Amino acid sequence: LHKDNKYSAVAELAEIAGDYYSEKTGVLFEIAYAFAEARKRGKARRYYNLYLQKYSNATAALNNLAILEEHDGRLEQAETMLRRCIELDPEDELPRNNLKRVLRLKDVVEKFQKDDLATRKLVIELWRKKGPGYEFECTPADVQGILPSTSAEEAKARLRQVAERGYLEQKDERN
Repeated sequence: LHKDNKYSAVAELAEIAGDYYSEKTGVLFEIAYAFAEARKRGKARRYYNLYLQKYSNATAALNNLAILEEHDGRLEQAETMLRRCIELDPEDELPRNNLKRVLRLKDVVEKFQKDDLATRKLVIELWRKKGPGYEFECTPADVQGILPSTSAEEAKARLRQVAERGYLEQKDERN
C-alpha cells in the first residue's frame, strides 16, 4: 500500500493495529509518513516521535517532523530540528533547503507583524486568492479589489511594498 501511495489506507490500518504492533514490526516511520500524507499531522507527529525515541539520530524523521512543525506555525521548533539534521548529516541538501525556507518564513512573519493593518489585509487576501508563493501575477486592480479606496498609484506602491518585504514577487512589472 505504501508503494502505491495509498497513505490513507496505511493510516487506517495503523489505527486498527495500534502502537504495539507498529513498534514491533518496525514500520513507525512509514506509518508516520502515511499519516502526514493523509493530512493527519497530529498522528504523524506522534509516530515520528515514537520513531525518534528508538532512533534519535534519524534525520529523515527529524526533517519530516520539522515540516509538520512548520505547517503548524511552530517555526522555532522546525528550525531547531532542521539544524539538528544538518549537524547529523551536513551533506544532506533537503534539510538545508527546508531550513532556508523556514528562516525566510520567520523573516516574513517578523516583518508582517510590524506592518500596518491595510498591508496585512492585502497580503492575507492575496495569499487566500492566489496562494502563498512567489510566482504569481498581481496587479493594482487586485489591490483595489481588496482595498477599494486605494488609488491606482497607491495600489502600485502597495504592490512594490509587499514585493520588497518578500511576501510575493510580481511577474509583470507593466501593471
